[in-house]
Amino acid sequence: MRRLTSRGAEIGKRTRYALPTFIVIGAQKAGTTSLYEYLRTHPNIGMAQPKELDFFSFEGKWRRGLDWYRTFFPRGRDRHSYGEISPSYAMSDLYPAAPARLARSLPNVKILYMVRHPVDRIASSYIHHVFTGEERRDPVSAVTKDSRYLTASCYGLHLNEYLGLLPPDQVMLCSAEQLRSHREQTMRSILRFIGVETKIDPAQLAESHHPSGPKRTPWRGVRSARDPGFVKRRMWAPDRRPWPLQALTTKPFPPMDEMFPPSLCEDLWSRMVDDMAIVRRFVGGDEFDKWNWQPRA
Repeated sequence: MRRLTSRGAEIGKRTRYALPTFIVIGAQKAGTTSLYEYLRTHPNIGMAQPKELDFFSFEGKWRRGLDWYRTFFPRGRDRHSYGEISPSYAMSDLYPAAPARLARSLPNVKILYMVRHPVDRIASSYIHHVFTGEERRDPVSAVTKDSRYLTASCYGLHLNEYLGLLPPDQVMLCSAEQLRSHREQTMRSILRFIGVETKIDPAQLAESHHPSGPKRTPWRGVRSARDPGFVKRRMWAPDRRPWPLQALTTKPFPPMDEMFPPSLCEDLWSRMVDDMAIVRRFVGGDEFDKWNWQPRA
C-alpha cells in the first residue's frame, strides 16, 4: 500500500508540473535578465521562479532529482512551453557535468544561448564581481590570470559541447546586441524557436531590465595582484549596502577605456579569434556580421 501511495503521489506531481521545454544556458552578463522578463509576460510560457535554478550544475540541487526540479514549472491552461535561465550551464570549466546531465534528462529540450561581444562581457563580469565584493584584483591581473573570465566568453567552446549532445536544430544563438537594438524582431525569432505564438505587445518590451542599478567600486579601489582571486562575498559588500551608505563608501568606476586599455582588449580579442570562428560558422556569416563584433580600440 505504501508503494502504491508513493507511486500515486509521483504520478500526481507529474500531472501538476511540467519539465522545461527550453533552457537559456547563458551567457552571464549577456542580457538574460531582460530576456527573462520579456518571456515571463508571454501567456503561453511558464518561466521558473527564481530565474536561475542551476539544477544541472550544483551538486546539491542535482541530487534532489527531476521530480523536485519539475515543481518549479507548474502547468497552466494556456501554457505550451516552460523554461528557465541558468548561465552556469555554459560554464563547463566550473560545472563540467551540466551539459551531459541536461541533455540526458531533457533530450528534446530547446537550447537558447545568449551571447555578447566577448570583451564587453568580460569587462561587465569584472565590474559585477568588484561590486559584489568578490573581486579584489585590478582589471589586468584579474582577466588575464583568471581563466574564468575568458572561458565564459568562449561561446564556441560551450556551443560545441551542446552540439555534441543535441541536434543542431535544437540549439539557437542570439546576441545581446541584437536583443537591445532590434528587440521586437529578435524576440519574434526567439518565440518562433521556442514554439509559441510570436505576437508581442511592444509595450512589454519597452524596458531594459537589469538585476541592479549602476554599479560602483569601493573608495579603496581594488588591491594588488598579490590578492587571492575570487573571495567569499561579505555581508557588507558594496551591492549589499543601503544607498546612503553605498554613496559614502563607494565611487563610480573609472572610464571603461581606463580600466580596459586597448592593449588589454587586443590581447583578450586575440585569444578568442578561433573560438569566434566556431560561432560564426554556426550562425552564418551574414547573421554574425550583424552583431558588429569588432576589436575594441
